[in-house]
Amino acid sequence: EGRLDLDSAEWDDIHVVTGALKLFLRELPQPLVPPFLLPHFRAALALSESDQCVSQIRELIGSMPKPNRDTLQCLLEHLCRVIAHSDKNRMTPHNLGIVFGPTLFRPEQETSDPAAHALYPGQLVQLMLTDFASLF
Repeated sequence: EGRLDLDSAEWDDIHVVTGALKLFLRELPQPLVPPFLLPHFRAALALSESDQCVSQIRELIGSMPKPNRDTLQCLLEHLCRVIAHSDKNRMTPHNLGIVFGPTLFRPEQETSDPAAHALYPGQLVQLMLTDFASLF
């Protein structure tokens, strides 16, 4: 009882599995990336030098609580494996950024201007995927 049967036909559709993962992340009592870090991630992304940007993001990831950091690393590592098959699944770093960015980098409270929050989370996830080896 309470066990998940992954051999069940209901899990054959990858969209069901992905939807369940996104729902889990969205329903966490606290976002995976602590909201107080969001302005710092946004500022790091705005840096003109790529090396500075990656270095700053590495420091920000390092400042996250260990369970959050480890979960983020595990998730991004999995998404890197998904990208390895992008010729079949069309899941590029850009597309995965669009899908997972708003879920991982969500403010604690919804803002009155969702467009202000829409762009940079996807860019951050894209950067974290393309520079995964440098960040972890």
